[in-house]
Amino acid sequence: MPLSFVALLFTYDSFCGEKETGTLRLMLSSSTPRYKILVGKYLGALVALAIPLLAGLLINLIIVISSKIVDINSTDWLRFFAIFLLSILFLSVFLLLGMFVSSRVSHSISSIVILLLIWAGFVVLIPSFGRIVAETSVNVTTLAEFRKRFMENWQQMERDAEAGKYGRNAHELWHEDRNHPSVNPPAAARYCNAKVASINKLWEERHNRMLAQAYAGRNFASISPVVIYQRASETVAGTGIRRCVDLYRQVKRYHENLKQYILDQDAEDPNSLHLLFDNDFSVEHWETISKKPVDFGTVPKFQEHDLALGQSMKLAIWDIGLLVLYDLVFFAASFVSFLKYDVR
Repeated sequence: MPLSFVALLFTYDSFCGEKETGTLRLMLSSSTPRYKILVGKYLGALVALAIPLLAGLLINLIIVISSKIVDINSTDWLRFFAIFLLSILFLSVFLLLGMFVSSRVSHSISSIVILLLIWAGFVVLIPSFGRIVAETSVNVTTLAEFRKRFMENWQQMERDAEAGKYGRNAHELWHEDRNHPSVNPPAAARYCNAKVASINKLWEERHNRMLAQAYAGRNFASISPVVIYQRASETVAGTGIRRCVDLYRQVKRYHENLKQYILDQDAEDPNSLHLLFDNDFSVEHWETISKKPVDFGTVPKFQEHDLALGQSMKLAIWDIGLLVLYDLVFFAASFVSFLKYDVR
């Protein structure tokens, strides 16, 4: 973000400042076309910003590589190059914005004041309003409300168990002997698993509401090139909220695979009751599922999978297109405005 402000400092007086000093009139008295002057100023400022940007990225990469904590592969280098190009595209927006405003005013002080207001709006105000819009448009239960709903569900399921919804003596979980007349393991399994499923459903609903709130805020704030750049760079780098969502899905998928593995192994034990309790802290002494040892090598292992660069680029294509659109609009506006700019 600091470089976006520097980009404005590079171009806020591109035309109005030279008009004040009289150098712009002298420059235009030659045969050099106006569009060449505009493109030359733009490319010069862009190169001047690209050098410190590239240097900063390389220094950070050198530190990471020398630490030997993270292995940098060819895909990571491609991601680095893609983020560098995205950063250039982002800085270009502010360079062209500065040139446009500079070509619309007569004094550099007016230009810098207008650009400071626009920059503050892009960097501070719009993201802040995005959070406000998200909180007002999508309601997320507080922890106190969640605990209240949790207790209400818990009490309701206990009443259902006493009423026989899950079978006789479904809530009898503390007797040592599973063969005791007061114990009904199948009913207890249905009861316990239903309670866990209910709790998981509450957590899932809250999680989805939190995601919806985050997306609502980011979608509103996406009128700011700052937010667009942040979202695009996170997607290309494989981080951010999209990565969080993808990792959550991988973990859920692994949970289901591990549960199915346990059921498959248990099915081979003739002495087992084949009753899987999602939460067995109170009935572990019943041994309702096989306790036979298994080969650790056959147990499913969780492996985190990163999105391929091509997939990341596809997800970021909309944001990249928005940045390109910003560049094209501001370039066209600067070009037309400078062609009509009065240098007197």
